[in-house]
Amino acid sequence: MSEPDHSKPTIFINPKSGSIRISGDVDFVDADGLVLRSESGVKLCGCGHSKDKPYCDGSHKEFLRSESTSPDSQA
Repeated sequence: MSEPDHSKPTIFINPKSGSIRISGDVDFVDADGLVLRSESGVKLCGCGHSKDKPYCDGSHKEFLRSESTSPDSQA
């Protein structure tokens, strides 16, 4: 079995929470394509509830928990 190629990022989007995990190196660029910073192993918010946008802070966990205990979800 070969080693994973970390030069190419792998993207996983959690279908329940919407969180976006990118393994590998990621460049954040501005509108002109200038690299603002580079990071590795980034987790981005996809649910809109993070207080640390664009990063995921785990807020989706509470949102999903409250959604699963709402009266409408008991049907």
